[in-house]
This record gives sequence, structure tokens and C-alpha cells, in this order.
Amino acid sequence: MAKSLRQRAKGQLSIDAQQGHEIYLSPGVEHDISACLQVLCQRGWGFTWTDLLNLAQEFVIANDLQTPFKYGRPSRKWFNRFMWDNPELTMRKSEQFPDASAKATSDRAILTGWFALLEKEMVKANCMNKPENIYNIDETGFTTDPAAGKGLSRTGSKNMYQNTGGSGREQITLCITGNAAGQTLPPYVVYKGKHLYGSWCVGGSDSARYAVSDHGWMERVLFEDYFLHLFLKESEKWSNVAFPKILIFDGRSSYISLNLA
Repeated sequence: MAKSLRQRAKGQLSIDAQQGHEIYLSPGVEHDISACLQVLCQRGWGFTWTDLLNLAQEFVIANDLQTPFKYGRPSRKWFNRFMWDNPELTMRKSEQFPDASAKATSDRAILTGWFALLEKEMVKANCMNKPENIYNIDETGFTTDPAAGKGLSRTGSKNMYQNTGGSGREQITLCITGNAAGQTLPPYVVYKGKHLYGSWCVGGSDSARYAVSDHGWMERVLFEDYFLHLFLKESEKWSNVAFPKILIFDGRSSYISLNLA
């Protein structure tokens, strides 16, 4: 307060100037972000503060906004101010997925709550009697270098090798989607690498889609690619197109891009 009074006295600050923080995203945009986060949280997608900054950065870049943010990414200071202006949101300690999964299978209240939420969404989408419109995606990761074990070898030989089909130790993620009617979609395969080579896409399932990431894991940009170019396209073959579809997955907030949110 004393500093601002001195600045006004010296003419460095307008007399009409008001105290407060600068707004780099409009109040309307921040309200929409807050509302979106609240809906996602109700569905069990707990966002971290870095997830929020990622979404805000994506919005800034997509709309070519001029901000003081480095590379368009808001700072922790912006996050603190955002939380102050949106008391509907709060930070709480998250529960690690393996523990939460184990707890969910033994806690009747959690199971009841989950199925109540699912029923609510099914009623909203008018899918109660449309199993062909209810989908679930699950992913599994594996390496091309399984743990070494014993194998048959010629007596007296020094080494026994096993051809794993890879370059040594590679992470591959496989995403499988199916609906409640028992129909499955082509797989989505993520290799570890910088470039997707044609030879990696040979011999797979018909209509399978392939991608690469630095670690061979599913990431935000890849999940959006999966949703837009595999799920929406392939699910049309089985679904009742007159009604919405429901896609259930494990709630990883890091998968949610601005377009999908």
C-alpha cells in the first residue's frame, strides 16, 4: 500500500489506477475452465496443477493470445490466483490409482457411487438399453525384452540367445476398446520412438492405428488422435448413430486435451 501511494505521489501510477492482479485470460474463459474442471472432477478425473497449466497453455497457443507467459504457459503464480478466484475448486491429496482400484473393489460405497454415476450418464445419453453404444477402453504396456529365463541350449555352449523382435528394450502400449454388446474396435498401438516406420505397421489387425511417443506411452496428443481418428470412426460401425455414445476409461486427467474437454 505504501509503495502504491509513493508511486501516485511521484506520478508513476495513475490516481485512478486500482489495485489487483492482471488478468491474462478473460473472466469468462476462466469461468468456463473452472466449470469444466468441476464436471471432470465429478467423474473422478482429478487434475493436478500442472495439468491445469497444460490446458491453459494449449488454450493460449490455440487462440494466439498475447501474454507474458513463457511459451504461453502460465506460472504457478497464475494458478494460485486462479484458485483464489474460483473457490469452488480446491486442492486435496490424490489417491494413487493402484490403491484406489483395490479399495474400490472392496468398498461397497465406492462401488455403489460409481454405478450410480454410470447410470446417471447412461440415462442422460438414453443408452440404458443400447449396449452397442457403451464403450470401454483399457491399455496395457509391455516390453520387447521380457525377463531372461532358462531355455534349451547345446551342452557346452557359452551363451543362449532369444530373439525378441526388437532392438533390446522397447516399451509398447496397446489400447483396446470394446462395447457392452461384445464388439471390439481395432487396436491403437503406441511404439517408443521419434518416427513411425512403415515396417512397424505391417502384419497388424485390420484398421489398427499406430503412433509413437518418447516413452512408448499414451499421451494427451495421442489420446486425442485415438478418439478422433479411431474411436469415432470405428465405433460408427457398431453403434446406434441416433444416440450418443459413452466411453469409459481410467480417468487419467493427463489425457484430456483442450479439444476433448
